[in-house]
Amino acid sequence: MNKKQGRILIIIGTLLLITAMSLVLWNIIEENNAEKTSGEVLEKLEQAIESGEFSENDVYEYDSKSYIGILSIPSLDIEVPVQNEWSYDNLKLSPCRYTLIGGEKMIVGGYSYSAFFENLDKISSGDEIYFTSLDGAVNTYEMQWSELLTSGDDEALASDENAWDLTVFTYTWSGRQWVTVRAVLTK
Repeated sequence: MNKKQGRILIIIGTLLLITAMSLVLWNIIEENNAEKTSGEVLEKLEQAIESGEFSENDVYEYDSKSYIGILSIPSLDIEVPVQNEWSYDNLKLSPCRYTLIGGEKMIVGGYSYSAFFENLDKISSGDEIYFTSLDGAVNTYEMQWSELLTSGDDEALASDENAWDLTVFTYTWSGRQWVTVRAVLTK
């Protein structure tokens, strides 16, 4: 290899390192923004719930986004607002309702940001999960099952829909799989 080829390889390597560092920095900035926004919304939702001005199926509008309540997993120190509509842009701000399967059955998904579901894979069978709707009603769920699903496999996500009252999922760091937690309503 001559000097010219060596210099070209060094330049290419340097550009690749700069690109990689830029992506890491971008992800850190997005995660920090998500944590900040989520915290602001959580505070507003708590105030709205305390005010008692909302009824069962109301949504709370904040910064042109609709929120339906608060999801809490005390064993993992998680408390997050849940948006009403699923979209990849919305996921950057907080977890979203993926779909509602009639009545009380709900699927909630979010990124594995540290402010959201970073440690969802550490939940244990029997741990409680709470969902507080805007009218102040608190549904208590007990975690029964967790599994890894292929990312984008909607059929597997909604499988056994009658067995699970709540499904919570997040992407693994590779984005190729979902950490999926299944829970049943206890109260």
